[in-house]
Amino acid sequence: MSPDSPKRRYGDNRPTARDIRVIHGGFKSSGCSSSSKKRHAKSAHGRTEEEIYNLSLPFVDVHTPITFNNDDLRGLHLPHDDALVVSAIIANFNVQRILVDNGSSAKIIFISAFDKMKIRMDKLHPFHTPLVKFGGSMTHPLGWIKLLVTLGTEPHQNTIWQDFILVDCPSPYNAILSRPTLGGIKAITSTYHLKNEVPHFYRSGCGVGLMLQTPSGEQMEYAIRIGFKATNNKAEYEALLTGLRVVAELGVDSLDVFSNSQLVVNQVQGDCLTKDTRMVAYLDEIGVPSFRTSNFNVENNEAKLRLNLDLLDEKRENAEISQVAYKHPITKYYNQKVKHKSFLSGYLVLRKVSLSTKEPNVGKLGPTWEGPYRVIKVSRPGTYWLKDTSGKALPYPWNTEHLKKYYQ
Repeated sequence: MSPDSPKRRYGDNRPTARDIRVIHGGFKSSGCSSSSKKRHAKSAHGRTEEEIYNLSLPFVDVHTPITFNNDDLRGLHLPHDDALVVSAIIANFNVQRILVDNGSSAKIIFISAFDKMKIRMDKLHPFHTPLVKFGGSMTHPLGWIKLLVTLGTEPHQNTIWQDFILVDCPSPYNAILSRPTLGGIKAITSTYHLKNEVPHFYRSGCGVGLMLQTPSGEQMEYAIRIGFKATNNKAEYEALLTGLRVVAELGVDSLDVFSNSQLVVNQVQGDCLTKDTRMVAYLDEIGVPSFRTSNFNVENNEAKLRLNLDLLDEKRENAEISQVAYKHPITKYYNQKVKHKSFLSGYLVLRKVSLSTKEPNVGKLGPTWEGPYRVIKVSRPGTYWLKDTSGKALPYPWNTEHLKKYYQ
């Protein structure tokens, strides 16, 4: 086929000139500071190892295959260039017209939808990085907030926490979902079918239910899936902790908690003690006040600390007196078993035969004592200088334990 043949396609057997790449980021991918980028790199490496570890466990999630077919094209006018727009439950509100943007890493929620959720503005965290449009103009976000997002319908449904950037600008959409959200929920999108599918997981574990009710009577229901085998009490604590996290994000000032486990209620109120380490960890995470924390007073604590410092010398003296009093009877008891042995100058004594003084030709039946020797000098109590019967002084002093008195 000649190079000018009309059947020849562009790019056949032609080497590429070079690679064109792109560096992208965003609020979730790295953050605004170098420290946040380091944390992201470290967490990304840790997530990879964790994922590999989890795949080796027998409790790995299993889901049915997700497929798209011609039945999913019903109601569409083909060909189309429409954007993928879905609905989701955000902070227990059924939010419509949410744009799915597979090319973005930032989750956006617009002020028009945020105001309808009636979440206080003081719950926002500061966000200092502006968002840049294609034309170069910048939009400064009002902050960011963590909200619960639920995609899909039962049984194909999944819920995760997501960090949304609040933006005050006109938009035909209420929110924008990005790659991290779709990856966290494990959702599969098809821009051709304009559909978003969430896998149906078969998990080992258990689940609990949670319901929040406002003073006006509005109810918010949550289904909590626990990825481990839990007892009834552990499930009650998991539901309680999840409820506390939800109301903290919603900015609730006061909360009345009701549970169908009297044991959990008694433990949280302090009427019943627990020795189980896991239950103690639950109580610590909940932040149940102990007797020490609830009765703490700063002024009284400082006064008692100063008093303890003033009495420190007295306590040290008392400790020394107690130590001496404890040692005295023990010393007396052991000294009763000690047989004191002393010699005066001029005494005749026998010396114990040791390996250094033993005659080489004498066997094991040889004498164990040799002498006699005469004490010529007391070096100190228990140590003596000796001389033999010929009057020759020994070169080294000898201890009492190697000597015994010689009787003529």
